[in-house]
Amino acid sequence: MTHQFTRRRFLALSSLSAVAVAVPALTARAATQQQPAAPVATRETYANAVAVVQKAVCSLGVYDFVSGKSLAQIPLPEQSHELVMTPDRRYAFVAQYGAKKWAAPGVGGNLITMVDMQKLKVVKTLDLTPWHRLHGIRMDKHGRLFVLSESSSVLIRFDNPVDKDEPDAAIPVNGVRSHYFVLNDEGSRAWITDTLSGLVIAVNTEDPSVPVQKLLAGKAPEGSCLSPDEKTVYVVDRYGDAIKAYDSETLKTRYSAKTQGESVRAAALQDGKILLANAARKSLLLFSPDLTFQKEIFLPASPTAITLTKNAGQVLTSTEDDKLTLVDIASSQLLRAISTDKGADASVLFHYQG
Repeated sequence: MTHQFTRRRFLALSSLSAVAVAVPALTARAATQQQPAAPVATRETYANAVAVVQKAVCSLGVYDFVSGKSLAQIPLPEQSHELVMTPDRRYAFVAQYGAKKWAAPGVGGNLITMVDMQKLKVVKTLDLTPWHRLHGIRMDKHGRLFVLSESSSVLIRFDNPVDKDEPDAAIPVNGVRSHYFVLNDEGSRAWITDTLSGLVIAVNTEDPSVPVQKLLAGKAPEGSCLSPDEKTVYVVDRYGDAIKAYDSETLKTRYSAKTQGESVRAAALQDGKILLANAARKSLLLFSPDLTFQKEIFLPASPTAITLTKNAGQVLTSTEDDKLTLVDIASSQLLRAISTDKGADASVLFHYQG
């Protein structure tokens, strides 16, 4: 089932944009190499399956979390990128970016695919025309869906995405290339990284009349995460060789550190430590909450995404050699790997009852 927007709705929900580019000075830190251990087969009781967006083959791959056996390969629209699951872990929503690179010609994708993760099939498609290049996608604890249009710099909110096809709000972000964002648990505030302007933009998702907050964050802010207490937002400057920590309310800078090359994603662990996916060094970098460097864990290939698990000391990484690897942070061990189809990116863990 699809929903087509009217011209009247488009004109009512248009947005503004702003541009600024600069490079901040940052603090350097060193890294120490850790050698991966042999894979170890262990079974988690909280999840027995993993779903991963496979960008190069336009599909959602579903795999047994221990054996790596393929459970389903679900077709997706061209160049679908990010995904999220409902709080009950029943449905997944996948955003269609629709272009191989940000500078590629064309308007890009406009579809959100809803997948039943127990039936392992697409059950609905949401058409977000006139908004395109849908990338960042999040869900709050109430089950509200938030989708970011990179090209329009608009954050679209669905209060009941499972049962309703039409969005409940479209919040102007006032950026240029609004690529990625993080959301608090309540869904009341979002922090957008705008990669072309160099801005971090904080938005009130409940009341668009509240002015957005903007801060110049570097060359190309992209990957980001919130601290467990939601008081600090961490932002990776992908091409600026840096990660910065900002007060989530005021956007005042708290800490900064060097990332030793291009990093693409950040994740906050339950203990508040920050894990970076470093594409340049093919590794994970671990920092304390104040961004003191702690260790480096090397991977077989460049990481593209980090997925947290219920085990506070383990994460799942996607890598460019088409693998999902379970990593134990404390021991620096690579516990096991699942082979995927081409273009493994964002993933989610869930319990499959089929």
